[in-house]
Amino acid sequence: MKTKKAQSPSSHPLEEHPAYVQAIGMVCLEEVALELRLSLLLARLLAIPLRTANAIYLTPKAEQTRLDILRNVAHAHLSVSPSAAKSALGK
Repeated sequence: MKTKKAQSPSSHPLEEHPAYVQAIGMVCLEEVALELRLSLLLARLLAIPLRTANAIYLTPKAEQTRLDILRNVAHAHLSVSPSAAKSALGK
């Protein structure tokens, strides 16, 4: 009969699966890289320093809130209302 080895208080079940740990680490790194790129996008959309964009974008802890910020900024900067388009065309 095989007995389970007692885990020390500092051990983790994933220690037995280093490939999983490496894969999880890579996913975390890619997620952080994506968040930083989205913060850079915010900085460029608003023409503000990256440090300021990081403060704005990275403050909310919820991912959906961060995406809402980008969506609203992009909509405000990249879309033109029909009345503004008509006036710009002189109609």
